[in-house]
Amino acid sequence: MLDFLKWNAWGISPEIWAVILLVLATLLSSAMSFRRGDVAYSLVIAWAFIGIALKQAATPLASIAAWAATAVVLVDLAAASILHARRRIPSRENA
Repeated sequence: MLDFLKWNAWGISPEIWAVILLVLATLLSSAMSFRRGDVAYSLVIAWAFIGIALKQAATPLASIAAWAATAVVLVDLAAASILHARRRIPSRENA
């Protein structure tokens, strides 16, 4: 859509925009993982990032950023899952 509108991207290269948007999507995924424990949301984001990394293999900055973002999303998902599981298990002191 932005390309159709002839948006000049404020002079920022498309590769840098890709990294910026990957960072924003990673932050959003982390928030969903930790606040809501939404596993499916994070898995879809990771799947999309893998697709971006593979599709942009000829653009090293975008590809590497997408792989790194995938790793961060999956680590966040694991950490959030552990955190949410601990919250659900009653402690021995309360038993």
